[in-house]
Amino acid sequence: MELDEKLRHLSGDLQRRQKHAANEDNTRSFLVEPFLEILGYKASEPEDVDQQYASQSGPVDLALKKDGERIALIEIKRAETDLSKHELQLKRYYYNVGKGIRLGILTNGIEYRFYADLEDRNLMDDEPYMVLNLQHLDEEVVSALAALTKSAFDIELALSTAQTLKYKRKIRQALKDELEPLSDELLRHFVKRARPGTLPPPKSALRTELEELVKQAWNEYLSGLKPDPVIPIPDPPPPEPSGRYIPVYGYYEGGHRFEAQLLRKSVADGLTIAGHQVLFNGEMTWLKNAAVMAIRSVDPEFEPTGTYPNGFTFWHVVDPADGKEHMIRYISGWDMTDEALRQRVLNKY
Repeated sequence: MELDEKLRHLSGDLQRRQKHAANEDNTRSFLVEPFLEILGYKASEPEDVDQQYASQSGPVDLALKKDGERIALIEIKRAETDLSKHELQLKRYYYNVGKGIRLGILTNGIEYRFYADLEDRNLMDDEPYMVLNLQHLDEEVVSALAALTKSAFDIELALSTAQTLKYKRKIRQALKDELEPLSDELLRHFVKRARPGTLPPPKSALRTELEELVKQAWNEYLSGLKPDPVIPIPDPPPPEPSGRYIPVYGYYEGGHRFEAQLLRKSVADGLTIAGHQVLFNGEMTWLKNAAVMAIRSVDPEFEPTGTYPNGFTFWHVVDPADGKEHMIRYISGWDMTDEALRQRVLNKY
């Protein structure tokens, strides 16, 4: 069962479970733990969860773990509690556990607020970068949750996803502030191209008509937008002989894992535009195209949105030193390159 299907199933059973969540312990047992299991973390497994994790400000309800390292703090409140009154509590815990944990979750079992330290390291942002409400599942949020599943978790990918969602939320809010009601600046910007002269006075019939026309045109434009198509690559070069590739792995919601072969030469020379090539299912293609092909092999209706999937963050390479996976952006030969990792990979393959 896919991630979104599991969440819909939990959402459908929410009312029954909520009746038994009269206190924090029951909220945790009947609402929060089933949600965490969907993400791949079992509360009964010490390798997945620390119970009542200690901080200088008191015990935190849960700390999620992967590969023996704590990756997120979770503070649980009784179902239907107003979470806004408890954000400062999570922020104190977050600050006092020390460096290393960069994600925090505040929840009442129905609403989940996800925080990160995007603005100041080791200081939780004032606002969540993402909010999940199990009563009203949002497709974008459900998709973003894939980056937090145990099977796919990578802190850099999680923070990159968090930053993207944060910027999108702020831009949407800015657009809403400009359009509801329509600001003079935005109205003047559009109208001056169609109607010379000054704006009609506020509340006049012509002013009202122009405002409605701008909103209507804006909505029509947005409704007509389509996701960027996968760019076809004409006549890619044939695969090089065996032994010239580095295995890379990609992940998608629901625990799907894909394997492709990255040209070793592209890593040795630096991943230039001409070197963005992997062999996937017998076809040599660009990184992003391969990511889209992989996802569509399990989700035929998938359409790329904006920069997702990004080939440099979708595909991962295994560090020969410890077996951990890292996004291939770190062996790209660009400014974010981990040169030691890059050399270890080149030495192995």
